[in-house]
Amino acid sequence: APFTVNNEVHPISMFNSVQSELQPTCTDFPRLHILEVTHSNLAGVGPDSGPEGLYYHVRSSNGRDFEMRVHGAKGFRCLFPKLNGMHGMFATVNVASKSSANLRFTFHDWHTKQPVVMDDFTITFFDLDHGYGNAGVEEVVIQGDWTQAVVAEDTTILVHQAESSEHKIAFKATEEAVRPDEPKNPLHLTLRQFNKAVSLKFVKAKSFTADLKVTTTSQYPRFFEFLGEASILCASNPDGSQLPSGEVYVNRAQLEKTEMEIQHFHGFNIVPVLLGLGMAVLLTLVGLYFWFAESPNLKGYVEMSFQEDKQGPGIFWVTIPTGQLKLGLLLDAPEGISQAPMIKEVLTGGAAKNFNESNPYYAIEPFDAIIGYGNLSDPQEVLEALYSKAPDEVSLQLDRPEKFPIPVKGSLGAQLDALEDSYGAVIMHIEPGGTLAKWNEENPGRTVNKGDRIIELRGVDFNARKGWKMRSTSQPEGENPFGSRSNSRFLEEMEECRDIEREVTVLKYLSSESRT
Repeated sequence: APFTVNNEVHPISMFNSVQSELQPTCTDFPRLHILEVTHSNLAGVGPDSGPEGLYYHVRSSNGRDFEMRVHGAKGFRCLFPKLNGMHGMFATVNVASKSSANLRFTFHDWHTKQPVVMDDFTITFFDLDHGYGNAGVEEVVIQGDWTQAVVAEDTTILVHQAESSEHKIAFKATEEAVRPDEPKNPLHLTLRQFNKAVSLKFVKAKSFTADLKVTTTSQYPRFFEFLGEASILCASNPDGSQLPSGEVYVNRAQLEKTEMEIQHFHGFNIVPVLLGLGMAVLLTLVGLYFWFAESPNLKGYVEMSFQEDKQGPGIFWVTIPTGQLKLGLLLDAPEGISQAPMIKEVLTGGAAKNFNESNPYYAIEPFDAIIGYGNLSDPQEVLEALYSKAPDEVSLQLDRPEKFPIPVKGSLGAQLDALEDSYGAVIMHIEPGGTLAKWNEENPGRTVNKGDRIIELRGVDFNARKGWKMRSTSQPEGENPFGSRSNSRFLEEMEECRDIEREVTVLKYLSSESRT
């Protein structure tokens, strides 16, 4: 077989002179709290400007704050730079088809920013799988100061360690993705989610590398998610039952190195050291008490890390069981403009409404764009499939937009399109020199593109039907010289107020950015 476990990989019960009789438990793998992203410019692809790297504020299990920096090598291909960072509770990096992200993780003191030897910690990679027909096979290759790696008893991951170095270990997906199967909480996993994860422990680590690979062709990028929780040892099923961990793989060289350091430490007269440490710990606890009492916002990051929420802006999949029901989606889909249909309303009594009630995290919302239906991605083919009789199960790829205001003074500088009953107007073209073009120049991480929408003017929802009724009294009621799909009144208002600073609200879709 082209990818097999060789003799250099040893379960903890075999060929291990350092910990031959130990089996790790949840408490043996220290937690690393990933609190927030502070800077996002991995491999220099944005969305932030400034230094290269993806920076996280992290906290060790000992309560110490650090900065974890993730640096990417040149040649990193990423379709959605804005989605690098955090996705819900998980750190995430997306990688284009048949490419890899060679990442180097380093650790720095939170205050001085100087490199440090990190407290012991855990990293778990989740959802290692591939697309339909072996498309987009994911692989993670770790090299560095890891000591143990644990997989599920019935893992779907192939494990391989380089013959030349015990410090290097690879994990390759064999399971096909079924949407939606991404984990929401690292301590509550279904068996399927559990079997696609791997937890690694790091001891006295200064740095390590993670090569995130998409080894086969894929129509879409693959998203790699990780977190500082030992989910293979600590997670339970949603019903509370225990999930069975499996093989433990050992980096003997790193274990022996840390064991020697511990033995060397034991050679000192340690009693006065321990007394001093005890006093330091007491003072630290007192300081932490007052620090937390005066810093509720930062404490809130930790408390929020396991809070159930809903899917935020970005691209994701949902799989909707239909039975004998229609999907029950009211769509906004102007013909002939090659733009993804947008959901206006989730109708009561339909399969989508039932899905929302059973899956609040992934609940479908108005303004979500449907950019994929099963294996279809062409907007017209997607629309035809949506209007056809639904099969027993429908997989939809949704693009949930980011909503933000843009100040406008002068010409908007855009061509728009809308149906009579559209929710907002679709941006069809951005003209040089206009407000939107200038906005894009000044905000490279938040550019507006063809396919995005404008939904509000001066805080009022834009509705094309309402716009008709707002036309001047000189126009006969219902008459519309601008054609059957018009946002003319919206544009007229923009022109009438061109010398006044006003504000429009934009819906920005990631799929529009990738097509630009």
